[in-house]
Amino acid sequence: MEETDFFKEYQLKKKEGGVRHHFLNLNDSERLSYETLTNENYSVLVDLFSHDKSPFLDKRFKDLESAKKYADEVLDSVYTGKYGGCDYFVKEKISGKYVGVIHLFDFSLEVFSDVPNRCTIGFAISEPFRKKYYATEAINNLIKYAQVNHKKSKFLAITLFENVPANSFLQSLGMKLRNDEYIYGGNGNNYYVLKTEIIN
Repeated sequence: MEETDFFKEYQLKKKEGGVRHHFLNLNDSERLSYETLTNENYSVLVDLFSHDKSPFLDKRFKDLESAKKYADEVLDSVYTGKYGGCDYFVKEKISGKYVGVIHLFDFSLEVFSDVPNRCTIGFAISEPFRKKYYATEAINNLIKYAQVNHKKSKFLAITLFENVPANSFLQSLGMKLRNDEYIYGGNGNNYYVLKTEIIN
């Protein structure tokens, strides 16, 4: 795999620091292909979700200005010591249609506790493509990527109490509810953890 081109471009534009977190292109899975979120394709977020009726979607995906700000934050995160991340659009191989987006974030260069081994995952699938197990396939592919390429063995996820589908989905991945372990647990949120092996 090769480092995504837009990170190379951003690195050239930055006068100080440089890239702290390096993310690679995500390999295809059985039914899906993947495309890195960039400052050129962020409008796909609006195409996917602007008319989606789910109350749990990130509101930044509803209009171009907000989507642009979101993409800029994701792209700039690779220059920080903490909170580095990368988003990937999910596409059907057969049709080439975009079906959603997956998130890999909270990469940190800090070395205390379990910080070097953990990261956070997230997902959003467009309404016409739900209940096709695309999220399951995409997130499992994302976890494998992080295990192999970033030596991650602990995956976190957060969702609202009332988001029943997301809670059920995270549990189906084998994630365990751990509201007592993290400060974001409670206060309207459920915090999930999946502990895995590092794949060499």
